[in-house]
Amino acid sequence: MASAPLTGTVGDSSLGQGAAVSAILSGEQSMQVVVTAAERSQVVRIVTPILDPQRQLLGVLLVSHEVATAQDVIAQVILLLGAAVAVLLTTSVGVGLWLSLRLNDSLRRATSALHDVATGQAQATLPDQGIREIDDLYQAVNGLVERLRTLEAARQRLLANLVH
Repeated sequence: MASAPLTGTVGDSSLGQGAAVSAILSGEQSMQVVVTAAERSQVVRIVTPILDPQRQLLGVLLVSHEVATAQDVIAQVILLLGAAVAVLLTTSVGVGLWLSLRLNDSLRRATSALHDVATGQAQATLPDQGIREIDDLYQAVNGLVERLRTLEAARQRLLANLVH
């Protein structure tokens, strides 16, 4: 059973899918591809007959798909890159702000403790913060406070011994 091959034709927007379906339903044995362009997008419509083994028409298959242009793809990539840069920039600013506030608070505590030592007020030790450099600073301040306490205790003992 020999069958004639289906021929393909490319139409333009004037042909339309209705004309392609009508042509196939009227017995034309061809596959038609219709490309339409409207406002920066192209739509490809493929209309083909569905035939049984005896080449009798069972139906018509119509498939349409919007084709993306290179310009559209580039615009999407640029949009995605812009969004990624915005997210990274926002994250960077947030992390930088958090770190600067944490560092500022730690330095404020150390400055306050040194001010208390200089004015002779009660000297409390500073707790570790988990940042190596700040912990080193706090240990130095705590060491200074401890030496001053020891010296003050020794001075008071010396004065008490001199009075007796």
